Amino acid sequence: MFDIPNRWNSTYAMILEVVKYKIVLKRYATSQQQPFPTEVEWNKAESIGKFLGVFEETTMAFSADRFPTSHLFLINVLYIHQALRSHAWQDDQVIKELARAMDKKFDKYWDGNYNIEASPHKRGPQSQEADNTFITSNGTSPYNSTW
Repeated sequence: MFDIPNRWNSTYAMILEVVKYKIVLKRYATSQQQPFPTEVEWNKAESIGKFLGVFEETTMAFSADRFPTSHLFLINVLYIHQALRSHAWQDDQVIKELARAMDKKFDKYWDGNYNIEASPHKRGPQSQEADNTFITSNGTSPYNSTW
């Protein structure tokens, strides 16, 4: 239902751009006697933009070409997982359904298995501090507590 052939990052970029010109677009639509999105529709677009912003941040982290990004992998995967299950999206039915569908695909792909070779002595102190900020939906740390 929510699989759209467009790239999500294009949608994100368009939403960011169009929100900047909301007042100008309204003025133009009014002068041309054209329909214009309601405030509720603008709020939905902005909510979708915020939702997609999570994925934009993660994509940008992985897209770096001037420094290594492999150490960011698990943290960003868990960031996406946490974002999909966030209660912040529960107010908007469209985003709630979108997040639920994406979370279902996430679970199908990962099957709850984050068994990735990663240990603090291989990654550095900054990563160890970042590890402490992620907690899974059942309230436990996703990292092996025996480190």
